[in-house]
Formats: sequence, C-alpha cells, structure tokens
Amino acid sequence: MRENSPGTTPGAAVGGAARGGAACGGGAERGFSLVELLVVITIIGILATAVTVKVFGALAQARITKAKDTIAEMKKGIGMYQIATNGKIPESLQALREAIPGYPDGVFEGSLKDPWGREFEYERLTGSKYKITTLGRDGQPGGEEEDADIDSDSMYEDAEPEKTE
Repeated sequence: MRENSPGTTPGAAVGGAARGGAACGGGAERGFSLVELLVVITIIGILATAVTVKVFGALAQARITKAKDTIAEMKKGIGMYQIATNGKIPESLQALREAIPGYPDGVFEGSLKDPWGREFEYERLTGSKYKITTLGRDGQPGGEEEDADIDSDSMYEDAEPEKTE
C-alpha cells in the first residue's frame, strides 16, 4: 500500500481527480449553472416566437393570395360560360360546374369555398355584370389585412400600376 505524500489527506485521489482536477478536464467545474440554462432557454423562446410570428404572417398572406387566385379562376370560368351560352351569366357559382354546350363537366373545377372555409358570395348585377366576394377570415364586412373583404371588382386595387413607356 502506498503512503500519503505530505499535505494530503488519506483517501484523496491522486492529481485532484475527485474534485474535477486534471483527470476531469483541467480543473474546470462540470455542467452549467441554473442562470446559464435560463439564459439559453430564454433566447430559444425569443427565437421561436419570432419564427412563429413570421410563419403565421406568411400563412395569412397565402390565404389572401389563394382567395384572389380562386376569384380570378372563377371569373375566367364565367367568361367561358358566357361564350358557351351566348352571353348569359350563370345564376350561381354552382352553375359553373354543370354541363353546358362544349363543356360536359362545366367550366370550373376548383373549390367554391374560400380559404377560410366559407362559400364565396356571388351576386348578379345588371346586364352581364356580377360580383364574387369573400368576407375574409372574420366573415364580416369590412376589416383589414386577413379580415378584409376581397371581391372580383377590387381585388387588385392595391397592386402597383404597370408603367407604360
């Protein structure tokens, strides 16, 4: 059995390995303090919140774009319906899916519901005029951003005008 060197206590490990000495990585304490962990968790939370806000904003804009695109497709379908029926406009949006001369499956195959799950509103106006509308996320007239109404007459009013030379 080996004797202790001067200044050591019996049972102490050689090189201070029992207290995180050289054998454990150069004398540094192991692990993280509670404060360090809380700082890291807080930073991750802030980053996750920022990403979530961006994702939901992008999803809202995607729904608005989808509604505008669907209305544009319905307008094309109504134009095809008018050509096939000598200028008549359909009584309802459902009529775009019914057989007409030259189109046994109708002229529109897309969804008749807006991205928020409600039926698009269709209004026949005077003569050959009509209006297709969605009331946005809230389903109420008016509103801003995702709650704003989108209709076939004004859906591109916020677009920048094309420059002519």
